[in-house]
Amino acid sequence: MADTQPERRHSLFWRTLIAILLGVGLGIVWLYVTALLGLGGGIDFMPGPLARTFEWGTPLLLLGGVVGFALGWRRVAATLFGLAGVLLLAALAFEGARVILQDPEARSYEHQMAQTAREGALQIAECDNGETLLVREDRVTSEGVAVLQIQRIHVDGRLDPELLASTGVGFTPTISEGMRPYLDGSVECGLEGFSSAGEVLGRLEAFIQEHLPRHSSAVAPVEPE
Repeated sequence: MADTQPERRHSLFWRTLIAILLGVGLGIVWLYVTALLGLGGGIDFMPGPLARTFEWGTPLLLLGGVVGFALGWRRVAATLFGLAGVLLLAALAFEGARVILQDPEARSYEHQMAQTAREGALQIAECDNGETLLVREDRVTSEGVAVLQIQRIHVDGRLDPELLASTGVGFTPTISEGMRPYLDGSVECGLEGFSSAGEVLGRLEAFIQEHLPRHSSAVAPVEPE
């Protein structure tokens, strides 16, 4: 028994020392990532709950991991350190995404795409929320049918890759959820025919009828939503 007590004290000392070193090391990483996010604006790029969890949850997890490791609760400490590491990796991922999306060259390319789309649009609608709707005739199907599409340019000048509405390749007009604010009156645009979903469907169906190849059958009517 006499030899056991010194061994326990020795083991407790090393566990505590290792725990402190781990905590300090991960704490420095957390401070660095926090400073990086704060200077670059990445903390504002993250979803609110995740940002708050990262700011306040990470140091608590690190502290809990240090205490757990010092007390010999290795599984608990490993879990807490692991969760803290996941939060750090998530924060770095959001910072990387922010850098890519806000990179001047990337934004310049996106603006060029939007400008090209604007120049090739059949109709342009300027909306009161600062966004722009483009009515475009895009690709031609294998059956020789032109496809009419409605796209959006965001306030920051980026072209939204999502199609708000389209005649589709199967002769069935489709409207995405992103088009809803423009149809229910939440957003007003300076282009006629966007007062209701039914009118949008009517416009798309009329376009299909005008561009159907002569050998194709008639388009089945679509009920307005």
